[in-house]
Amino acid sequence: MKLGILIVVLCTSILGAAYADTGGVTDPADQAWGNVDIGLIEHSHEKYADGVAGKTRTLLTHTVTMHEAWNYEEPGGLDLVLSFNTDRDRRVERELRLHVQDPANPYAEMTDAKGRIRGYARISRPDELAITFAFPKGLFGRNLTRYRWKAVATSDFTPPPECQAPNPPCPLPQPQDAAPDRGRVIHRL
Repeated sequence: MKLGILIVVLCTSILGAAYADTGGVTDPADQAWGNVDIGLIEHSHEKYADGVAGKTRTLLTHTVTMHEAWNYEEPGGLDLVLSFNTDRDRRVERELRLHVQDPANPYAEMTDAKGRIRGYARISRPDELAITFAFPKGLFGRNLTRYRWKAVATSDFTPPPECQAPNPPCPLPQPQDAAPDRGRVIHRL
C-alpha cells in the first residue's frame, strides 16, 4: 500500500512540474488598424533572483505582439487589457491594464473584479511590435494550478478625412481586437 501511495505522489509531482507551460495563440490579421491588430499572445515563466529575500522567484509573463509596429506616442494611443479568469465560472477575477499617461513611464496595474488595485506588472518592449508584462503569481490572490486569459486592444484612433462624416465612404467601427477571438487561453502553472 505504501509503495502505491509513493508512486502516486511521485507521478503527481512529475506531472505537476510538466504542466508549467509556455504557450500562445496566433490571431489572424482581422482588424483594419494594424496598431490595434493583435497577431500573437504568449505566456511563460521568468525566474529572477530576489535580492531582498535571497530566493529565486518566478514571474508569470504575458507577451502581446501586434501585426504592425506601434509606440506610446501614437495619436489615439493603444488601450491594452489582459483579463484573467481564475476559477471555473465566466466572470473575470483580475484585469491587467496598460497605462500610458506619460510615454516615458508606462505602467501596468492589476485590479480585482471590484476595481481595487492588487499590484503592478513590470513592462518591457522586446521589439516595436510587442509588449511583455511580468508579475508574481501572488497578484491573483490565491494558489492556482491554472488560469484562463485573453488580451483586448482598443484605440481612440481618428480615421482619415475621407472616412469621416457627413458621408463616410468606408465603415469605421472603433478599432478593437481580441486574442483569442473566442474563449480564453489556458496557462497551466
